[in-house]
Amino acid sequence: MLSRVKQWLVEHAGLDPELLQRDWLDRVIQRRLEQLEVPSEDNYCRLLERDPAERDRIIREVSVGETCFFRYPVSYDLLVQHLRRLRETSGRRSALRMLSVACATGEEPYSMAISAVQAGWPVPAVTVDAVDRNADTLAVARQGRYSLHRSRPQLPAWTAPWLRVENDQLCVALPIQAEVNFHCADAVAAPESVPAGPYAIVFCRNLLIYLHDEARRRLVDNLAHWLEPEGLLFVGHAEQLESWRSMFRMVPHPGAFALRPADAASKNAPAQPVIRLPSWRGQMGSDRSYRRGTGRASGACQIGDATAEGRVARQAPTDVSLIDVSLIERARMAADQGRLETALTDIQAALQSSPFSADLYQLLGSIQLSQGRLPEARDALRRAVYLNPDHEESLLQLAIVYQRLGDDAHAARYRKRAARAHQREVGGAER
Repeated sequence: MLSRVKQWLVEHAGLDPELLQRDWLDRVIQRRLEQLEVPSEDNYCRLLERDPAERDRIIREVSVGETCFFRYPVSYDLLVQHLRRLRETSGRRSALRMLSVACATGEEPYSMAISAVQAGWPVPAVTVDAVDRNADTLAVARQGRYSLHRSRPQLPAWTAPWLRVENDQLCVALPIQAEVNFHCADAVAAPESVPAGPYAIVFCRNLLIYLHDEARRRLVDNLAHWLEPEGLLFVGHAEQLESWRSMFRMVPHPGAFALRPADAASKNAPAQPVIRLPSWRGQMGSDRSYRRGTGRASGACQIGDATAEGRVARQAPTDVSLIDVSLIERARMAADQGRLETALTDIQAALQSSPFSADLYQLLGSIQLSQGRLPEARDALRRAVYLNPDHEESLLQLAIVYQRLGDDAHAARYRKRAARAHQREVGGAER
């Protein structure tokens, strides 16, 4: 049973009730009532309705935010390529408009603006509307100054003219700051407060995973409305959900987490399976998802129990050196190119030497899902979750499998587990 305040957050902020089922949040709410000398939760709900700052404070307790410059670098590689083609082929277009939804402290919209300039757009031609409901984070964004640790991952060399280091801070050049307009608006509860589109590019990352189904559907509808027919929508790596299927199609650019409107996708690209893949970075141990569960420097991996919930942990021997990275990379490339049978052969060969790799089973399940082999995909993805209970890609794809099998209860369960896994990962990164 949700408390009155939690129910208010579900109804007015669109938050998923499953994410509010936490004892520590009850303690936070009780502490705020005592600090503000508010006599009851009903009185506190009335305060939330009239005080946006207090509302933002409570929502921040639930939503773990993470942002940095050029997060998911492959996304920005695709963005630059797309904007360069747009500049070359749209001779009559004199201006470029982009939108960042839930922009937090501003690193994302600034990265978008810098990418547009790198793609050949004149600085005065670029406008980025950046929206967030938190006035405090927008105040940070408008300063355009950040501590150096917020610049991870390593910045592309071409950002140097626009990002400079001053007194242990990373500073955004004034011409780029001038192209970003920050708006205090709630894209979920009050979409009419978002500047009117259409936009050539929309970023909306790691917001939908916190919303309940109805709020998620409304936001997806609005994203489709804000985006140009030939535009690109960039989402978070944990948000390639079934919700997108009717309106968007994945762009076949692994690691970019980009979508385009379904009508444009059907006109501009042949239908082909798009496989979500882990980011292999040469050294297997350097991949964050790999460290979370499929292998560690100690040579042991965590194994959950045989149920899908994976509650009991035990250890099984494995060794990072046993994994044939070249074979896995070859399987990934074959899957990206639509050569699925070749990919399946390579995966089976790789599993002979690395039977405890959650990423391999996730890739296997992805291919089987794209082929419509739902029972086989379910078994492979459950094996991935067995090996790593927090494997977000597998949890999300299991939600898709169960939804297509008509099991909405299991689908909802796995979506919520994926959201919780994402929160734990982001929370750990922030610490």
